[in-house]
Amino acid sequence: MTSSKAKKTNKSKAILSQELKVKEKKAQVKKVKKSIQDRERFDTNKRENLELVKEIHDILLNHKTLSLRQKIDFCKNQRYFMKLYLREILKSLRRNF
Repeated sequence: MTSSKAKKTNKSKAILSQELKVKEKKAQVKKVKKSIQDRERFDTNKRENLELVKEIHDILLNHKTLSLRQKIDFCKNQRYFMKLYLREILKSLRRNF
């Protein structure tokens, strides 16, 4: 009888050990997925901000009928999006080093 109890205990320990390993693997997969999503979000934000900076710059160069006030507003917006873009670049550099 003691032998069968010991076998059951060993089996249950082995099962618990395997379950723990599976949980650890799932946690690792979850981390990797989150990392990939963060990278994709970063790339999207970075691209969008850079595109906005380029569009604003294009407007400033090609629309000669803008008033001084409008030009100032566009420049402020361009500066804002450039800051966002540079923040994203700095975040990526910090992650890599």
